[in-house]
Amino acid sequence: MKLKPVILSVLSRDNLKNIIDDLGIDGVDRRSAQAMRARLSRSPKVTPEDLLAQMRKEQINEICQVVGVSGKGKRDELVGRLQEIEAGLRQ
Repeated sequence: MKLKPVILSVLSRDNLKNIIDDLGIDGVDRRSAQAMRARLSRSPKVTPEDLLAQMRKEQINEICQVVGVSGKGKRDELVGRLQEIEAGLRQ
């Protein structure tokens, strides 16, 4: 399971708009969460680490549940677990 699509599935429309603005991504329909998810998913300059950096702990907990890792601990610990999963997928 790739981490980037899981992360994008958890983000709200407002979160997606903020990420698109922060990363300077143009040419996407900001009215549609689905269009923003698709554009972010295709963009090579958007990494799971970029997305995790902009998320609240509650959202990161939700991702942990989806991928099957413990959601207990501090935000940085949860991000570390998810990054380990992503690193394992790249090998």
